[in-house]
Amino acid sequence: MHQIFNFPILFGIYFYQKHLSKRKGYKCAYGAAGTGSTCSVFGVRVFKRYSILTAIRLLNRRFEKCGRVAINMRKQKGHVEMAQVCLVGGCNVCCGDSGSGSNRGNGYSDYA
Repeated sequence: MHQIFNFPILFGIYFYQKHLSKRKGYKCAYGAAGTGSTCSVFGVRVFKRYSILTAIRLLNRRFEKCGRVAINMRKQKGHVEMAQVCLVGGCNVCCGDSGSGSNRGNGYSDYA
């Protein structure tokens, strides 16, 4: 039932994934670090599975984690500043070698 109410949000995420994400040329830090799916993939999953309020709470938590992963990546890779910044929730994004997996096993999980 909640999928009906979440449809406009899911449509927005799908639009972002199909038309905007490819053009910006980078992934969110969480996805780039190899710690889990990207924030937009996670967003689709939680909005399909949970009510709108629960999904927003979980996605907000994910954005916070993505920001922490970006900070860790910046420290590990010696970046003074990131080239791009995500506009939602202040989560930073990786600008360097994506997919290195350097943050695997850091305690970040998709839902917690």
